[in-house]
Amino acid sequence: MKKTLTLISIKMKIKNENVVISFLFSYAGDFKDGIAKVGLASRKDHGVIKYIDDKGNYINKTYLSDGRNLSNGLIAVKLAKKWGYMDKEGDIVIEIKYDEASSFQSGVAYVKKDGISCLINKKEECILSDIDVLCLSDENLHIIKKENEILMIDSTGKTVLNLSKYGYDYDLDKFEISNGMILFKVNEKYGYISTDGNTEIEAKYDDAKRFYNGFAAVEIDYKWGLIDKNGDKVLDLKYDLIRPISNDGILSCDKDGIWYILKIKEKVKPKQTLCESSIK
Repeated sequence: MKKTLTLISIKMKIKNENVVISFLFSYAGDFKDGIAKVGLASRKDHGVIKYIDDKGNYINKTYLSDGRNLSNGLIAVKLAKKWGYMDKEGDIVIEIKYDEASSFQSGVAYVKKDGISCLINKKEECILSDIDVLCLSDENLHIIKKENEILMIDSTGKTVLNLSKYGYDYDLDKFEISNGMILFKVNEKYGYISTDGNTEIEAKYDDAKRFYNGFAAVEIDYKWGLIDKNGDKVLDLKYDLIRPISNDGILSCDKDGIWYILKIKEKVKPKQTLCESSIK
């Protein structure tokens, strides 16, 4: 049975006659691979970040001022004004010396020191320098800006696709890679490009989500629907809200206050009558 752990952030005291129960954390994040970030609640330790395992034991030996979630076996942590990396045992494995540092994704991370940016691997080798990282993904593909070009690279630094050739003036904060599709934003509209560059879905949506299990939720004029990787409409844009698709193709849709539970099959384009049940 899979064990799921959740921390609840509580900052309070309960008094019962002579008994005082003090909760330890002012902040508590979700567990990931058995590790969670917490903020200490005492006045003395206010603003201090620590990490705990699923038994509640602290793993880091040093008080931290900030930190990210565990990713690829390492945690980006901040002490005073500098960043470095800690492993799951609480040992600093990459020196705390960077002005900026992202989480590792597919074995690489973005760091910056003294104005020089670099994409590093876990050996702290610089793969590419003088870049802006726009998107790191867990699909071994990443999007960077280098010398005024928008490039998709792999984790070795090799260019896989030159996105600048599509001629878009991209919103550089709005890239995501998922399911072999790149979500981008241009002129306040969302569209998609496949990671092999062979499929382009027009940027015409007011809002859009990343692809998951072969489908993506898209919105025009506050109505949501579903498209496939060819850009073909799978569900009409008539829902007020669509919630994520599960691994078995189940999603939920809200229309006029009624929630519909739908099951989607990738190989068979579903009909609007596919609704299995509704909840009000």
